Amino acid sequence: MMEPITLSNGDLVARIDHARGGSIMDLHWQRRRGPAVPIIARGVPGEDPSSKPGCFVMAPWTNRVAGARFEFQGADHALRPTTPEGAASHGDVRARPWRVIDRSPESARLGFLSSEHAGVNFPFPFACQARYEVEGLSLRVDLSLTNTGPVAMPAGLGLHPYFPRWVPGQSRQVRLMAPVRGRYPAWRSIPRGPAARDALSRRLSELRSPPGLGVDDVFDGFGGWAVLAYGTHTVRMDAPAPLGHLVVYTPVRAGGQPEPFIAVEPVSMVNDGFNMLRRGTPGTGVRVLPPGGGMSATVVFSVTPADGTRSAG
Repeated sequence: MMEPITLSNGDLVARIDHARGGSIMDLHWQRRRGPAVPIIARGVPGEDPSSKPGCFVMAPWTNRVAGARFEFQGADHALRPTTPEGAASHGDVRARPWRVIDRSPESARLGFLSSEHAGVNFPFPFACQARYEVEGLSLRVDLSLTNTGPVAMPAGLGLHPYFPRWVPGQSRQVRLMAPVRGRYPAWRSIPRGPAARDALSRRLSELRSPPGLGVDDVFDGFGGWAVLAYGTHTVRMDAPAPLGHLVVYTPVRAGGQPEPFIAVEPVSMVNDGFNMLRRGTPGTGVRVLPPGGGMSATVVFSVTPADGTRSAG
């Protein structure tokens, strides 16, 4: 088993798993006093972050492809279903090994080339890069996706970060604000109509506790930023264009109790965007990349301490 890459600057510590998806296993803030505080983490007791990382890259599509099938430029394409409902989910890079291109104590650049892997669940060849850098109280993530094939391909790109619902030692759960324009009506995470303003999308425009239990919805008109407020600190996620959609996930356990994490996912495309594009639905966010063409995105996670303290040193 390959050891994860640890990035640290005295303020933040990020563990990057290049052996599995180039994922962020976890991100912690090293406070001046007291234990480290989880910033990006699932926080499930006994769970291995190497198999359930705190954040993973989604490419060359994000979230769901209904029925694991889509049509593009007159050709039908079948993917392997990866959900109980028969959809293909979250792209096909999050569980595969990535190459380390370069690294320093505070940064690492990883690469993925689909032609180097067997059984990639996408009919078009592609390449990805992810660069992580800790600076002060921020973690910057730069993503890119390139069409390496001879014909055009549909594409999407995004991140799937998990945030603690509670910080250890606090009873009050996180408050979330993530301005969006509207929510897509959906069945099992597959949109069934255009996005519309509703109570849930309005709620996200205010700093409040996470919206309900069991929410797993996609929104359009994402404003490019989200804030998660805890008693000890605030986390701001900046994710500008092309990440114009947002997925909010607030899972529950079998007994009805909330999981100790939520997901706030900045993505370029709506769930099932490939099929919606074929139907002529506007605003899907799907990019059509010509041969050699690409797309890129940047997400920055910043921590602001509530008491003004900054680092461990």
